[in-house]
Amino acid sequence: MKRLLVVSILYAALLFATVYALCGQATAQPPPGPPMFGRGNCPGAIFGDGQNLYVTAGGKILEYKLEAMTLVHSVTLPAPAPPAGKPESMGHGPCPPMPPPPSAKNSLWAGNGKLYVLAGPAVYVYQTPDLKLEKTVMLPR
Repeated sequence: MKRLLVVSILYAALLFATVYALCGQATAQPPPGPPMFGRGNCPGAIFGDGQNLYVTAGGKILEYKLEAMTLVHSVTLPAPAPPAGKPESMGHGPCPPMPPPPSAKNSLWAGNGKLYVLAGPAVYVYQTPDLKLEKTVMLPR
């Protein structure tokens, strides 16, 4: 009789430990993803023209002198324009709406005294070396 009681207690303890471990795994939060640079989910970009290094990170354009790697200029990228037209309203039903897809990576190119920055649906043209925004070109959909 004592043997049956000891076996029952050990079995209950083992069952309790298993259930506790499984419940702990089910409620655990997934680890955070890697940090992303740029505005929103846009990773950063980097480009050099032989004299300067241009970097997009944290929604900014940073210009460094290559010789000493010193920061020369820093400007904030313009906020992306809202999409044209009214979005179609969809009934949510049993599921919430899907989040928008992540934005494309920023791209940089420098030449002819200008810095061209592709960020979202626009190309921003900056004068170099002072990084003054000259014009914005919206890309067609």
